[in-house]
Amino acid sequence: LQGKGELGAAPFSYGPDGVAFWSASHPVDYWDASKGTYANDYGTAGVSVGGITVGGYFSTTAYVTAWEDMASRLNESGEAIGVNPDRVLLPTQLIFPGRVVLQSMFFSPPQLGTMGTGSGANAPFVGNMDNPLRGSSDITSTPDLNAQPTAWYLGDTSDVMKPLGWAVHTAPTYVVRNAPTDPSVFDQHRYLHGSWAYATPHWGFAFQLTRSGV
Repeated sequence: LQGKGELGAAPFSYGPDGVAFWSASHPVDYWDASKGTYANDYGTAGVSVGGITVGGYFSTTAYVTAWEDMASRLNESGEAIGVNPDRVLLPTQLIFPGRVVLQSMFFSPPQLGTMGTGSGANAPFVGNMDNPLRGSSDITSTPDLNAQPTAWYLGDTSDVMKPLGWAVHTAPTYVVRNAPTDPSVFDQHRYLHGSWAYATPHWGFAFQLTRSGV
């Protein structure tokens, strides 16, 4: 996820569409460039999509715009894929902002998506209101991401296909060396236990996972 180590470099950093998995220019149709591109990496300042700034550092508006953009992603036929962003992955430094936005009962954000800016009917919200974002995504946090304390991820884990995978070549094989003729048993009076396996992490489809804030 963070582009560290061997698996973070090319060609392992490429997704199924042949583009770096974190990119602002994934092809909608691999075979027809005229159908445009979409972003799944919004950076720290966000990416303009249809004149709206999507993503950026974690906030109410960054989350809402990223959620809406993911839900709007199209397939090769120009129809909505039906992406359902349902999980936010955070470093532990962002767990409290994440809980405020996604788990608080009452909330009074300065703006929500395109609402709450300007004046008149679209003026900033005043006073607490029921939080419409509560429960829209589950939160997972891990210290393994703490090296990038502003990075956050939004994914669709609701279907059979997941945004990340673990490909198993050989399942774990467990071996016990306990035969009386084994050197470790005969010479040292010790039993040895061991296991080995072959597997690797892999990317899913880029439209299922978004990164922002880094």
